[in-house]
Amino acid sequence: MASGSPFRFSPRPNSAGEIPWREWDAEVFEAAVASDRPVLLSLAAAWSPSSHAFDETIFSDERVGFELASSVIPLRVDIDERPDVAVRYGELGQPCIAILTPSGEPMECLVDPSADDLLAAIEDAHTRWLDSRAELVAEIEAAGEARTGEPQLGRGDLTPALLDIALELTESHRGAAGPEAVRLWLYAHRRRTDLRAELRARASIQRRVDGGGVDRESGAFRHCLEAGGDCDVGRAGTQGEWLSVLARIASEDSEAHEWAFDVVEQVIGYLERELLETTGGFLDSPGDDRIFVSANASIARGLLACGVAFDRSDWRSRGRTVADFILLRLRAGEAGVYHVWDGLPRQLGLLGDQVACGNAFLDAYEVTGEADFLAHAQTQVRVIERQFHTSEGAFGDIDSMHDQTALLGERRVPLLENAEAAELMIRLGHLTHDDRYPAAAYAVLGALAGGVTSEATDIEGVSVLARVTDRLLSLEPELKVISFSRPTEHDSVGDPLHSEALRLALAAHTVQRLHPGFDDQLIAQLGVTATSSGAYCFVAGEYGSLLTHPDELLSAVERQLSAPSF
Repeated sequence: MASGSPFRFSPRPNSAGEIPWREWDAEVFEAAVASDRPVLLSLAAAWSPSSHAFDETIFSDERVGFELASSVIPLRVDIDERPDVAVRYGELGQPCIAILTPSGEPMECLVDPSADDLLAAIEDAHTRWLDSRAELVAEIEAAGEARTGEPQLGRGDLTPALLDIALELTESHRGAAGPEAVRLWLYAHRRRTDLRAELRARASIQRRVDGGGVDRESGAFRHCLEAGGDCDVGRAGTQGEWLSVLARIASEDSEAHEWAFDVVEQVIGYLERELLETTGGFLDSPGDDRIFVSANASIARGLLACGVAFDRSDWRSRGRTVADFILLRLRAGEAGVYHVWDGLPRQLGLLGDQVACGNAFLDAYEVTGEADFLAHAQTQVRVIERQFHTSEGAFGDIDSMHDQTALLGERRVPLLENAEAAELMIRLGHLTHDDRYPAAAYAVLGALAGGVTSEATDIEGVSVLARVTDRLLSLEPELKVISFSRPTEHDSVGDPLHSEALRLALAAHTVQRLHPGFDDQLIAQLGVTATSSGAYCFVAGEYGSLLTHPDELLSAVERQLSAPSF
């Protein structure tokens, strides 16, 4: 960040800071309309080599500097601080340069321009705006109708066939598999004994690790397989996503467990060595002083999962500390969580942040058994339902009180974040036995199921939507560990049962540790009369006998799942 500037420029020599950049706000577009000048929007990123190259070349070119100071209104937005702006004007979450009408409608987006390309685009935008305004406005209106048509919004039936469609789509996709596609394959393996899906998952992550997807020097995951370009080397959120996947891989067998442990150890070593901040949160990348809430929620989940999978209390403790950091520094009570922290919390109102934290709080609840985390997850759902709900039954990416400047006035309904919100509600339904949660999940998934098609392009979103839908439609075991000790005290029966319940290699399940005298309301909802420590397996409201040894858990789950239902 340049001294005295709200903007971040390349750390290498450049003149980009001399351009009179404006920050995103309504006044920018008011000024553009008053002066009848187009807006040049630079979507930049602190971690991006191409963004740095723009600063060092294009924005350091004297001709470009003159044009940006005289003929357009230059606007600069950090795509990580304002993902709401980036998703409306950018290209696949990557830095780019967009030219907009004075009111904020996109005319052109340049991904890799030279200075001459940009100058020509600015001249063309001026010419079209001044000489062919009627035709340009007609084109813009047609494009706006296409955008607001929301092709991903399509009501559809919730059936097991959605999982088949998603599996076919991810198998035929030519690009590198992302973490959610791998999780889909692992889920299908456990749900349907699909050995091909398991092999695909293993091969995909092995290829990523061995083929340039992990930086050899730091041990950190790249966002993409290719070693060059904007691969987000070492960014915090990417590490958290792959830690969760590696924890799932580790449950397959002893060979996978050993291989995954070596990778996990490198990744966590990188996180703690390079990104851990004294507050307990993780910085976004080396040289960046910001902590993003969704990235930290992802890391919390990854650390907790790896702590369970590899029986590492230090990793579980670190994951819980990250969750505590979010609650202490980034939470605004019933208003939800802030997006970013750099000494002070900033920017409320993004769906992805609320959902990510809700699921992280539930992970912390299942692992620690601390009831406060359950309450915090329920608060997140109240925020989501109150502030993000749309008339179609799904959730918008920004809340009802959010900035409505330019294209921010248009609704976006993202598949991935909606599916993750539905999963949060499904999990809460199993943990609280409150029927409102699965009913809400059913409504969200039903509003979007039409987006699961063989032509879908949002591979990660479709992967999550199909997996979560199948989870809603399937019988799912709930492991309830009753512990006759205080929540922080050792229980020779309850502790091993709780640890084994968390480690069970199942497609999906929930784990809950309950203490008589502290969780009496939740225990009463189960309809059991517990007089000693042990565990019950619940499936569809039915439960078997009290279990007192970890080795009994898996067979009890299998019996309950295979029992006839009426």
